[in-house]
Amino acid sequence: MSRLTVSEQRLIHLMRIGFGIVEKPFELKPITDAAWAETVRLAEEHDVSAWLYFVLKDSDSITQIPLQVREHLRAAFLKRSVNLQLREAQLARLLPLLVQDGINPIFLKGAALAYTVYPNPICRGMGDLDLWVTADEMLRAQAILEAMGYQWRDKSDRPFEIQKRLGGEVQLFGGNMIDGMIELHWSAFPGEWMWRTAHVDEEGIRNRARRGQLGPQSVLVFSPEDTLIQLAAHFAISHQLGSPWLRALLDMALLIQMNTIQWNWVIQRAHSWRLASMMYLVLSLLHELIGQPSKQILNQLSPVLPHRAIIERMANLASVAKKRDIRGGPRRFLFLLLIIDRWQDVLRLLGRALWPESEWLQARYGRSGLGVQLQHLAHAAVGRI
Repeated sequence: MSRLTVSEQRLIHLMRIGFGIVEKPFELKPITDAAWAETVRLAEEHDVSAWLYFVLKDSDSITQIPLQVREHLRAAFLKRSVNLQLREAQLARLLPLLVQDGINPIFLKGAALAYTVYPNPICRGMGDLDLWVTADEMLRAQAILEAMGYQWRDKSDRPFEIQKRLGGEVQLFGGNMIDGMIELHWSAFPGEWMWRTAHVDEEGIRNRARRGQLGPQSVLVFSPEDTLIQLAAHFAISHQLGSPWLRALLDMALLIQMNTIQWNWVIQRAHSWRLASMMYLVLSLLHELIGQPSKQILNQLSPVLPHRAIIERMANLASVAKKRDIRGGPRRFLFLLLIIDRWQDVLRLLGRALWPESEWLQARYGRSGLGVQLQHLAHAAVGRI
């Protein structure tokens, strides 16, 4: 923790109190109100402030926080309740229409986590709803949403056909303040990295899905083990350990605390799906934060040295707490290559990133041929992939 600022150390300490793994309120020196305000600002940037307020509000630790800071946290928590009510109203309108048409989506990420692992759903922000549907259900689900007034917005750099090919999402935006964005996902493990290097058993994931309560609604959610792997992949691969930083670790830490994780299943699936190195990295961050999982479990996922040493140097709890973001620079390519399990998949990803198939070019650019290949190669050479 020596590389962390005092405010960053305090935030980590507060989170550990919230997890119940630190008994002493504080081992840090008394600080000023301004320093406390800085800690709260960091908590808000990491999107953990609402959870911290909820788990600390009735503890002895809260008395050490200045009154005005406590009131700020309380106001932010109550403001979140309005967002929760809007998402619940959105869900109440949408879900019966989908079910009526024979569509049973699996809920991913925020909505599922807010109700199944957090002590109060207000603690977990939900900017949108993420629904995983089958390929057969996608167009029907999109039509239902558009009939409700939602509008599809295509991404210029990731058009519909490439999203479909790489297991991405269809984003639909509501026309009023109640109906926020809904993402219909082709896959729970999307993207070029996954498509080129991993071997995820999505049929098995669907078969293991179970019923969970999202407020009054009964919906499908992942098993705890599949949820953990999906959250880790989303954080490490989709976000390259960037935003939301500590909130991403909080999601997984609470999942572990609220469930009896069958670690042998996690280890087996991570290796079978070629995600062991990625899981080692993310679970090592969790171990730094909450002491779980054990070193014995981590060793069963560990890549070989010096590969492991390079990964650990690139990412640790301090870098996450400092909100280090490599998504906009060349280091992200090195990072994504380092967490690939097999060297042949590294070569495949590199080769096809520079010289993709004609079908990929057609899906991405709407045309193919040598001219398009060379144009793509020029973009790839400067990191515009």
